[in-house]
Amino acid sequence: MMKKSVPNRPLRAAIALALGLALTTGILSGCSKAPSNPNPGSAGSNSSGQVSGDDFEAKVDAWKPDLKTITIRVSNAAGGTADLKYRLVAKNIQDTTGTTAVVQNITGSNGFLMATDLLSYDPSPSELMVGTEALFAVAPLFNADINVSLDDYEILFGSPSSSPSVLAVPSTLGVKTWEEFVSYAANNRIIMSSSAPGGMTHIQGTALMGSAGISFDSVTDSGANKNILACLNGDANCVLANTSALHDYVESGQMIPLVQFNKTTFDDPTWGLDPIPSVAEVGYPDIAVEPCSILCCRKGADPVGVEAMRRIILDYLSSEQGIAEMAEIGLTSNEISGEEAYQRLMAEIDTFKMIKDKFY
Repeated sequence: MMKKSVPNRPLRAAIALALGLALTTGILSGCSKAPSNPNPGSAGSNSSGQVSGDDFEAKVDAWKPDLKTITIRVSNAAGGTADLKYRLVAKNIQDTTGTTAVVQNITGSNGFLMATDLLSYDPSPSELMVGTEALFAVAPLFNADINVSLDDYEILFGSPSSSPSVLAVPSTLGVKTWEEFVSYAANNRIIMSSSAPGGMTHIQGTALMGSAGISFDSVTDSGANKNILACLNGDANCVLANTSALHDYVESGQMIPLVQFNKTTFDDPTWGLDPIPSVAEVGYPDIAVEPCSILCCRKGADPVGVEAMRRIILDYLSSEQGIAEMAEIGLTSNEISGEEAYQRLMAEIDTFKMIKDKFY
């Protein structure tokens, strides 16, 4: 693989440890808090982040957190990309406001358990969660018992993914391109390692293999790193995992990325390796997506606090410090408005409805 300039990725473990120590006190206090009380404001804001009125601006500037602890829920396990990102965000919020800010990891059911926890608290800009297409597009489609709607949440901003899902193979397979993989699959059994059926990567893998007319069997687990190791250990001969998890294996020459699910070629600066073609570029535009997570709170939260929290976090992410710290964990921050994020997620919901109808 030809390398480009890439941040010092081994610092991830040190960053995670430092953040964990800095936030330990907050985590302990955040686990036992009672539901919050709403603090309605007199002025309005919307999901695009637009506000109006001198009085409103003055209130935003003077805003103080309405709770003793600010909680950001993520549906990924500790050490994952979203977890590391929002631990950095939480530390900055804590430094800026003087209020304890914690990340709470609530895994399971594609984020539904996390959303259920948030909905058990009164609307507040101090009670937040990171939602993804897995929650809003995948979970309701593949589990009739899950009822979740974007309309129940106020979106502070969206974060387009800089770590798309990739189909990769071990270098020992002797396959280097998607076209070679299709030829290989015509004469060999394909075993794909991915999330469990109904999980994001299993759904994407099913759509890709189905589009190419490739029969396959599955080996499944709950984590990208476990899925990659299953592939390297010989339990599977291809894997669906995100670029963040795959990077070091690709850099070392153990894994070969073939195709990814963005709509265009993946060549993010933090990837630092050869570009990866998109599924659209190899002939399957219908299953391409533009993944976007959202930071949100419950609808009905104090609009002054929502706007203040939005500005605190976006100011950090766009600062030199924020950009550098995101790069250290392999991320490029390029936040978009809540309205644009809403439209992206709605488009993803339509895409996954099509996948379910066509391939399941």
